[in-house]
Parts: sequence; structure tokens; C-alpha cells
Amino acid sequence: AMIERESMGRARASNSAGDSGLLQVNPRWHYDRMERLGITDLFDPYSNILAATDYLAELFARDGDLYLVLMEYNMGSAAAMKLYRQGIYSEYAVSVSKRAWELEKLHERE
Repeated sequence: AMIERESMGRARASNSAGDSGLLQVNPRWHYDRMERLGITDLFDPYSNILAATDYLAELFARDGDLYLVLMEYNMGSAAAMKLYRQGIYSEYAVSVSKRAWELEKLHERE
């Protein structure tokens, strides 16, 4: 669901902010993570997913709430926490969560 939302499944996707690959990982923000994981090419699907899921695991370990984690991934921790404390979930978090549920149900039928 996140890959659909972030890049529409295009491994070579990038944007003007420098986000790259399937899950739009920014090498400036995740330089240390990439170095620790041995990642040199964010356009490589495996490497991109590895960096993103490592970051998601870190967010889940710290915060534990799916909506907050998705919001942090998309807009950064400070902005996400501000909305979350007001009981507001971003459109991004809601849509990714909903699509993940749809995909799960679709694959249960197979």
C-alpha cells in the first residue's frame, strides 16, 4: 500500500526533495541508516525497501501506533505528533491503512 502511494510501483521514481525509489527514501535523512545497512543505491528495490522498513521498525518501536507511524514516515515526527495529539490522522495515513486492508482482503481470497 505504501509503495502504491509513494511511487506507484516505479523503482526509479524520484522527486524534487531528493526522495528516491519505491518507498521514496531520502538519502540525506537516512545517510547513517544506509551506511549501517550497506545500501548504496536507493533505486534498487531490495535496498529501498530495506531502508524504509528499517525506518518503519524504528518508528514502530518508539511509537507503536500505525497511524502515527505512517504520519511520521510521510511528514516527519514533529508535524505528525502535533496532529496526532489533536486526534487528527492525515489523509496519507488513513489512505495507506485502508489500502493495506483492501490488499489483505484481496489476498485472503486467493
